[in-house]
Amino acid sequence: MINKISLILILFFSCNFSDESIKLSGGYSFVDEGKKHKVIIGKNNYIPCEVIDYDFDNNFIIVKQKPTDLCFYGKDSSFYKEGKQFNYYWIIDNSNKLFLGPLNFKEFSNSLKKLNVSDKLKLKPVN
Repeated sequence: MINKISLILILFFSCNFSDESIKLSGGYSFVDEGKKHKVIIGKNNYIPCEVIDYDFDNNFIIVKQKPTDLCFYGKDSSFYKEGKQFNYYWIIDNSNKLFLGPLNFKEFSNSLKKLNVSDKLKLKPVN
């Protein structure tokens, strides 16, 4: 019994020390849990891995995501209407509490304009 508890504690603490979390706006965080497991998590929503680019200001978070088989969290591949091989885009509008995605590039571009997202926000690669 003690060996199992020790193993669980070692795994728990080793995972927590390797995680990186960056606070974004609107109560969201970018969480890097290692290779191919980069997500954005909020109180009620999340963007599954792999998040490959993002940017944010006080009003918006914009994200580019490449779906992976590891990170569907119960969502089947039909969630990604163009297939898992494509990149998808997301917009979080903190002011209006909107969570848009997954979007294709055309939908993303149109939504940026419609929501008046600042031109200063540019998708930047995750390190």
